[in-house]
Amino acid sequence: MLLTKITQALAVVISLVCLATAQQAQARQDCQLASNELRQLENDIRQANNRYNNMQRQSNSQRNMPQSEAERQQQEMARLRHQQEQQQYQQRRNDLNKIMNACRRIKHHN
Repeated sequence: MLLTKITQALAVVISLVCLATAQQAQARQDCQLASNELRQLENDIRQANNRYNNMQRQSNSQRNMPQSEAERQQQEMARLRHQQEQQQYQQRRNDLNKIMNACRRIKHHN
């Protein structure tokens, strides 16, 4: 009877260890995905900034020529789109940084 209880307790401990190991593996995989996504997001932000800055340079080089109202509206719409895109990027960056900070805390506790 005692041997059966010990065997059952051992089985429970083994299951918990296996579960913890699987959870750690999943956490590592999630952290790697977040890291990759953050890296890609940083690249996307740089590319978006480069596109916007190039457009601004091109616009500034044509400053001596009179602008139509339609051109001014296009530039303002582009500026607003860029601003909104940057806000979305920043929110996603903040979310990913929170995940990465949690990953670092987990890593230091293991």
